[in-house]
Amino acid sequence: MLESDGVGDAEWSKLSNWAVVYFSFRSLRQIVTNAYALAPILIATLRADSLWVPALLLSAGLLVIVGHSWLVVRRFEYQWSGSGLIVKHGIFQRAQLDLEFSRIQNVAVLRPFYFKPLGLVSLAIESAGSSEEEVTLAALDDALAEPLRQRIAQARSEAQGLHPEPDTPAAPLLIERSFRDLVLHGLSSNQAWLVLAGLLGVYSQVPQSLKIGAESILALMPESVLESTGAQIFLVGLLLSAIGLILMLGLSVLASLFIYANFQLHRVPEGFTVGHGALSRRELTVRQRRIQSVVVQQNWIARYFCRFNVKFEQISHGQGGADGEQKLLVPAVTMTQSQSLVESALDFSQASLEAESYGRVSALYLRKRLYWLALMFLITVPVTVMNFSQWVLLVPSTVLAWLGWAAYRGWQILGVAVHQDHLILRSGLIGRSYVVVPLSKVQRVKTTQTPLMRRRRVAHLRLALASRVVTLPYLPVQTAQQLADYALYLVEARPKSWM
Repeated sequence: MLESDGVGDAEWSKLSNWAVVYFSFRSLRQIVTNAYALAPILIATLRADSLWVPALLLSAGLLVIVGHSWLVVRRFEYQWSGSGLIVKHGIFQRAQLDLEFSRIQNVAVLRPFYFKPLGLVSLAIESAGSSEEEVTLAALDDALAEPLRQRIAQARSEAQGLHPEPDTPAAPLLIERSFRDLVLHGLSSNQAWLVLAGLLGVYSQVPQSLKIGAESILALMPESVLESTGAQIFLVGLLLSAIGLILMLGLSVLASLFIYANFQLHRVPEGFTVGHGALSRRELTVRQRRIQSVVVQQNWIARYFCRFNVKFEQISHGQGGADGEQKLLVPAVTMTQSQSLVESALDFSQASLEAESYGRVSALYLRKRLYWLALMFLITVPVTVMNFSQWVLLVPSTVLAWLGWAAYRGWQILGVAVHQDHLILRSGLIGRSYVVVPLSKVQRVKTTQTPLMRRRRVAHLRLALASRVVTLPYLPVQTAQQLADYALYLVEARPKSWM
């Protein structure tokens, strides 16, 4: 049984009163995340004749959030046992959660900016079950958090029959990200575009009477602009678009610097420990045995910088906003670094993602897409000719031609390779994406065929893991059957505990 540092107390323990601050901020974050749904209510409140109405409603909302958080903290009790952690929680309906050490998936130390002056942290313990089985011990003393995490790791190893060395050397540093790396990640990521999409979602909820119309925009422009030629207006629009693009890229870079500042990935005996964050720092421990697949992604901007994002995918149970749940993502690494990370996570040695011999899928994959594009072209041509000038036909023709090239390029890049016990799925258009899957961790194999595919002797192969479903489309039937048999053979011949 765990015995010291308050870890193995036989009595029930309660959270500090400062935990109310943590749960209040978490509730506010969830409300802001779903602000698009609350936009009509907020706008209707702001339209009131007096400012007292929105002020009172805002104060009442804050009081409800703080009151709810206080009740959550007061009704939260936990106790450490020899096999795990026992938690009692619930305001009106009490529930007890028994979280065994062997089922703990990740342990994250959260260091919010508002706890730094107080020397407090929060410990998020995530299990392999549902999102309801995550426990957050908020407002713990900083001196207790790290020993507590180490004790959990030790007890977890002992529960699985492992006996770690008593004198463990310092965790070696695998990789860290510099300021330049994070800038490149910000330029090649979609952080700002996601923010813009959220703002557009909020704007769509605004009443029609408050939306800015074209007449209002024209009224704001100087008369000299309205008297300009079409070419001058086009150049002004192009300049404004460029300024908007620069602002969006700047926001994306700031988001990358804010989220991934001081990024460090360490190798520990049971897996990896990653820490990052500018104001609020997050330190997450990921067990190697629970890593189900590794994704190496590169979009078209990242391809210009020759960088990739590497994501370690774990057992997924759809807990979108949980505190402990976080995809271990290593931003803006080179292909050599990506290869090294894949080898460390999956024991994937003596292989190169770029140099592997990938088998191409059937041409039926491409043909199906070209048929649909041809049908769209045949429908678009008469409609355009009947309603517009003939030169307007160049617009849909150019778009369909680009889509045809994209379909052909995607078919060329799409490929499957098997290296030892691992399957690699390559995809992309301009950039590249690699999904590396240990076949011994496949949970379910499914082969599907349509009547047309049966005549062409091709099939879809779906490999279901605890983290994702990998679909290999339009494989030759013999290849699909061989891959399915090999995966099932590895599951039976080399059973590895990864729960």
